[in-house]
Amino acid sequence: MPSRFDVFMPLEIGFERRVQLAAEIVDGVTLLPVRGGIVVTAPGMLRRPVRNASGFYVWLEEAGRQAEEIRVDASRTPYQDGRADPVLPPDHSRIELAPRAGYPFPQGATALRGTIRASGFGPPEAVADATVRLQWARDLDWVDSPLASTSDASGGFAAVLRLDAMAEPRPIAGGIAVRLRVTRGGVTRTSAERPLRQGAVSTETTPFIWDELHS
Repeated sequence: MPSRFDVFMPLEIGFERRVQLAAEIVDGVTLLPVRGGIVVTAPGMLRRPVRNASGFYVWLEEAGRQAEEIRVDASRTPYQDGRADPVLPPDHSRIELAPRAGYPFPQGATALRGTIRASGFGPPEAVADATVRLQWARDLDWVDSPLASTSDASGGFAAVLRLDAMAEPRPIAGGIAVRLRVTRGGVTRTSAERPLRQGAVSTETTPFIWDELHS
């Protein structure tokens, strides 16, 4: 007997000749489709996208019009907004929505919640709109986690660590070795090495101080 397997078809055959672009919107932690609460637009296109049976947002052809980018307004969800450049069919854009600081992580996720302050002295100025991601140690190298988050107005963030099946992070007391990578105003700095327990969400109660991070 022939073996059975799933065939993934992102676009319906009936729409294939009329599709101008398509986007897949997924939860950046679970990689599952995000199906509610978001508004997806493509500046440059007049019509709104339609959802196909695969859950993709699809824009049909509009003569003489081209999308500038694809935007996701996730302000009513636990996700941060997202964007991507459009690509031509049969390819599609994939947007992984990063978690907000209050995102309800599922069981088994590995992540770090915390806040970032500008300085350890004077007023507790929050570092907002900084790009934050975790890095994990592989021997003597540091590897970026694929998903970056953005710190909010209070400096809060939730950074998720996604490891593929072949990853071999360096173990240290209390978990695996990670560090925080923060980019602010085009400048990137990193925290000291710290342990992070796999399959758990850790909360750092002491703020990370931008002035004390390593250049």
